[in-house]
Amino acid sequence: MSMFVTVTTTAHAQRIPADTSSAAIVGAAFLDAVAAAKWSDAARLLDFAPLDSLRKLRAGAARSMRASHLTVERLMRMNPDMPRAVAIDQVKRHAKQSRGESILSREFGVDDPDSLLRMPMNAVAQRWLMVHDERWQERELARICKERTPSDSAPRFRVIGTVVDDSVAYVLYDRGETHSAMADALNPLPAKVMFLRRAPDGWSILPRADLIGLPPMVVACG
Repeated sequence: MSMFVTVTTTAHAQRIPADTSSAAIVGAAFLDAVAAAKWSDAARLLDFAPLDSLRKLRAGAARSMRASHLTVERLMRMNPDMPRAVAIDQVKRHAKQSRGESILSREFGVDDPDSLLRMPMNAVAQRWLMVHDERWQERELARICKERTPSDSAPRFRVIGTVVDDSVAYVLYDRGETHSAMADALNPLPAKVMFLRRAPDGWSILPRADLIGLPPMVVACG
């Protein structure tokens, strides 16, 4: 049977069942670690299995793209009439564009798939958290859009409630309307749901893409 518990500190609050309390504590501890940029502490609370699967999937795709990378010779074979100087310029442009759109870089902060696969999972989890953090995303926007000034304000997370259903838990939380540059009084960011899974050694958090930070960035300068 599912249970909903509102997190409260009043003296008259009802006793929270142990399962719900422990899930809420894990969720709150994770959000506190993220707000303080304590990536090692936050990473330890993640479920590494789905993150490892994602790492292998993305690294495999990056390796395939690298194996089929565009070369001057290949481009000239496909376009026999193309001057070599033009082919060289197009290959350079293609390489620069590929680096700028690296999925690995956006998801793990690492460009090289072999380096990513050699990293221990705790380090992978820390990198994943860092690049999904809203402060990092805002710094990236500021780097690309030279006129922007990044915000380093720590998010003020608020746990709203917790639902436990057998071996799965859901923690409802928000980031605080005043933190994000994408939110204002008329358009607050919606609350988010953190998914947790119970294992013999306790609760772990599923590393969903929308766990923290902004939605996937679409960079628009000007």
